[in-house]
Amino acid sequence: MKHVFVETNFLVGLLRPFPEREAVDLFRRNDGEDLRLYVPWCSQSEASRTLPERIKDDLEFTDSLMQFVKKRWLADRALFDKREIDKVKALADADLRAAVQTLNQRISDAVLAMERIDPSPAVVARTLQVFTVKALKPFDEMVLGAVLTKAAELHAAGERELFFCELDGGLSGQHPPLVTEYAACGLTVLRNFKVP
Repeated sequence: MKHVFVETNFLVGLLRPFPEREAVDLFRRNDGEDLRLYVPWCSQSEASRTLPERIKDDLEFTDSLMQFVKKRWLADRALFDKREIDKVKALADADLRAAVQTLNQRISDAVLAMERIDPSPAVVARTLQVFTVKALKPFDEMVLGAVLTKAAELHAAGERELFFCELDGGLSGQHPPLVTEYAACGLTVLRNFKVP
């Protein structure tokens, strides 16, 4: 079985109004038989802080659209039927409200479908050791501590198909001490969600 570690970027890509196809495809593969997804506990709360902005990025286009409509339609009302534009605006506004109102439940449901790595004594100890490997932001240290702890546990149990999907680069395996840490637990770092 493939064991795949994801973090906040995965939840954001999966749950934004216009989701990233690779994130959706990977989530669909999470059957617990051929592939299992793992997410650090701290990514759940971080997604709650990050996703509202991505929701706005995806659905607040109507403000600009209406400025454009006002400029063009007032100049020539024969260009288009403004009622249709108003309908599009109402649909986008309704989707935005629904996305915000259901956000916490959608995050919880997604995390429940994965294995959440909670802050056990081993995870806390590993997180505190991470600082000596590479100076990271505290949130990244928590993510890395959780991922390394669980990956080492799986590797010690004989699992060999271990992947970490890490998009933002802060945790990528290009820093020599991190390369050593990842190699010690058999973890392959991917800069996308395309798990073989």
